[in-house]
Amino acid sequence: MPSDNFRIKLLKTGLIVCLLPLFGLILFSCKECPAEPESDKQITTINLELVRTWTTSLTFRVSVVDTSASWTFGLVRDDSIVLEQSVSGKDTIVTDRGLTPNTQYRYHACWMKKGVAKDSSEEVIATTMDTTSHDIHWEMDIIGEYHSILRDVVIINEDNIWAVGEIQTDSGTYNAVKWNGNFWHVFNIEAYYGTALVNPPLYSIQFISDNDIWTLCSYPFHWNGSDWTLYHLSDMGIIPGGLSGNIWADRSSDVYFIGRYGRILNYNGTNFRLMETGTDITLVDIWGRSDDEIWVCGATNDAAEGILLEKSGDSWETIIKTDMRETGTTAPYDTLFGSIDGIWISEYGDSLWLVNGWGVFKYSISSGKFRWVYPRWWTQDNSYGKLFTIRGTADNNVFACGKLGTILHYNGESWKWYKDFYLPFMWFYSISINDGLIVIVGSSPEGKAAIVRGHLNQS
Repeated sequence: MPSDNFRIKLLKTGLIVCLLPLFGLILFSCKECPAEPESDKQITTINLELVRTWTTSLTFRVSVVDTSASWTFGLVRDDSIVLEQSVSGKDTIVTDRGLTPNTQYRYHACWMKKGVAKDSSEEVIATTMDTTSHDIHWEMDIIGEYHSILRDVVIINEDNIWAVGEIQTDSGTYNAVKWNGNFWHVFNIEAYYGTALVNPPLYSIQFISDNDIWTLCSYPFHWNGSDWTLYHLSDMGIIPGGLSGNIWADRSSDVYFIGRYGRILNYNGTNFRLMETGTDITLVDIWGRSDDEIWVCGATNDAAEGILLEKSGDSWETIIKTDMRETGTTAPYDTLFGSIDGIWISEYGDSLWLVNGWGVFKYSISSGKFRWVYPRWWTQDNSYGKLFTIRGTADNNVFACGKLGTILHYNGESWKWYKDFYLPFMWFYSISINDGLIVIVGSSPEGKAAIVRGHLNQS
C-alpha cells in the first residue's frame, strides 16, 4: 500500500502537469498582446509660441509637426494646468485670460494622456502689458471766427503741430494752422491751378518728412520742401470729380487717397492710379501698418450703411458691408452694424478698432469676428456722442473722439470718458498722438475752430 509521502508526491506531480498547459497558454497570449495603441503614443515634440500680449491676457500658438491624428495638450502657467484642449491638426491658438497687468508668468505646453501630463515644450516666459495712465490735463484753443473748422491734425513734435480745415478771420480765409511751441499761426497751403493761386478748404494731412507732406481737398496738394503742387486728378483723366477724404502713407512711394464714390487712389512716387473697390459708398478713414496690411472704412450720409475694406494685392476686398435698415439696432454684441466712421490698428495687434454712432467695436483679424467693446449706453449717465475717429500708440493707449465734445481713452484695462468739453455742437473730428501729447481738432459751439491739447501727467 503506497505511503503517505508517495501520495503527496504524486499529487504534486499531477498538479504541475495540469498547470503546465495553462501556463504555456498565458505565455503565448502575452507574446501576442498588441503594443500601446497608436492614439496613445506621443506623436512628436510639442511646441509653444507666444503670439500676443495684452494687459490681462496672453495668447499662444501650440503646435506639433503636421499630423492628421488628434492630440490633447495642457497649458501650464507657473505650476498649474490652466487649460486642457483636444486638437485635430498641427496647431491651435489659445488665450489665457484674467491675468494681472505688468506681471511675468512662466508657461509650457504638455502632452495630456488620460488626464496625466506626459511631456512638455520648452518654457516660455511672458509678461503682460502694463496699463497706461488716464491722468491727462486738457486745454483748448479757439481759432478764427464763425464758420471755421479743423478736420485733421498731425503732431510732428511738441513744437511743430499742423492742422488743416477752413479758418475764417478778419484778415481773410485760411486752410491751415501751425503750432510753434508758443502759439498757433494761421496760413495758407496753396498752389497754382493754371494761372490762379488756389487755397481751398482741406480735409486731411499726411506728414512723411519735412520735404514730403500731402494734404487733400478735392484733389491732393504736395509739399517737396520748397513748393506746393496741386494734382488736379480730373484734368489728369484719372477720376471724374474730387475726393475730399483721407490720406495714409508709410513712405513716399506708396501713398493712398480715399474719398467719395468709393474711390481709392495710390501714388507710387511717380504716377497716380485708381484702384478697384467694388463700392460707391463714401470712404472716410484709412489706416495701415505695411504694404499688405491696409484697411479702409466708409459710410453713407444717413449713417445707415457702412463698409470695411482690406487691401488684397492691387484691389480691395470687402470684409463686411452693413445696412442698419436690415439689421436694426438690436444686433448682438458680436455684430457690427451701422456706419463705420473711423478705424485704427496697432503695429503688432490682432484687432482692428472701429467706431461709429453706436460706440467702439473690434475686429479680430485671426478669427474674422467682430465684438462690441464699448457701447454708448454703458456710461452711467448721459451717453457720449457719435464717434468719428479712433487712434492710438498701442492697444493699451487708444483714444476716440466725436460729437458733443466726446473724448474717450482706453488704457488696456478700463475706459475713461473725459467730459471737459462735453457741450452741444462741440464736434471733434481728428486725433494725433505723440508720446505724452494728444491733439484733437474740430469745431466749437460758436462755429469756430477748436484745438484741444492733452498732456499726460507722467509724474
